[in-house]
Amino acid sequence: MLCSGAAWRDLPERFGPWQTVHDRYRRWSRDGTIDRILESLQLQLLDDGTLDLETWFVDSTTVRAQRAAAGAKKAGTEARTNAAEQALGRSRGGFTTKVHLLCDGRGVPLSVHLSAGQCHDSPQLAPSFEAVTVPVRLKVLVADRGYDSAAIRSQLSGQGIAPVIPKRRSKAVPEPEPACPVRYRHRNIIERLIGHWNRLASRYEKLARHYLTMVKLACIRRIFKLHFSDTA
Repeated sequence: MLCSGAAWRDLPERFGPWQTVHDRYRRWSRDGTIDRILESLQLQLLDDGTLDLETWFVDSTTVRAQRAAAGAKKAGTEARTNAAEQALGRSRGGFTTKVHLLCDGRGVPLSVHLSAGQCHDSPQLAPSFEAVTVPVRLKVLVADRGYDSAAIRSQLSGQGIAPVIPKRRSKAVPEPEPACPVRYRHRNIIERLIGHWNRLASRYEKLARHYLTMVKLACIRRIFKLHFSDTA
């Protein structure tokens, strides 16, 4: 499902009835099974000493939400509240959801959460850190200019973390250089995390929890490919 982007009804018969598989998927999403698997893998990498605890990358990607994700129409405040709870909003891409990711310097996903598509990146940095389950001994955080704010720089510096974040463009400086071009050049590590999963390119799930579970499955597959695969 994750690789092909197929609908649940198109699941091959060798996996059993698609309704049974989908019910199990929803149950594991609801009871935290997927969360515990991801956390267990991260802690195992921590014990093995394969996590990079010094340099982390943070980024976001906006995903188009299809009409199937909208659900029944609601009016006024109820509609806006429901959309916010389900991480749905309006942005340049239309009806969208934003996926926020945090990974280490080797591309291991450390946390993921969702917000409405129109939400700015900078307020979402704190929830990204709060979702991390491994000990934080961070020295460098690499991010794009969407996270360029005095509050973020002051907070990171106060914690002994060096922010590698380029400043926003201005008329005086149309293309300012990032703080450390060598480190910033490796930001494609996080950009490659979920870009090749067809199921994540569009959101079809009405509940944010179900779509987030699919993203976490992609993170689990990524960890297995990097550290638990003979072909890695």
